[in-house]
Amino acid sequence: MLVAASLLGLTEPTWAGDVAEPSGFRMDDYRAPVPRTLQGARVVTTVEAEALWRAKKAIFFDVMPDTPKPTNLPAGTIWRDKVRKDIPGSIWLANVGYGAISQETASYFRQGLEAKAGTDKSRAILFYCMTNCWMSW
Repeated sequence: MLVAASLLGLTEPTWAGDVAEPSGFRMDDYRAPVPRTLQGARVVTTVEAEALWRAKKAIFFDVMPDTPKPTNLPAGTIWRDKVRKDIPGSIWLANVGYGAISQETASYFRQGLEAKAGTDKSRAILFYCMTNCWMSW
């Protein structure tokens, strides 16, 4: 498993000192500097991720959350979905990067991974988000 430190921010992440790996999942403040390491995985830079993408050596999963239309908008309000930027060929698995997810979201996550990566555990997969985003960590 690979985790892109920064892909859609077009900049390298801000390494604010040494951010220690937490013992569990982050539960809030997802837009903050991330650790340079991740036990059981390898954190890659934007340049490394681009090389993997160009060489087709990893399956890319976009874990940016979805911003749904608010249910309580006044009548006649115009809603425009946020413009999403993604890496061509990547798979969007919205909302799976939160620290705690529902069983339904966990099932969606597993099915999405299996549909693209299959059962071959040796295939490199890369999760990405934005610069300084814990969603992919």
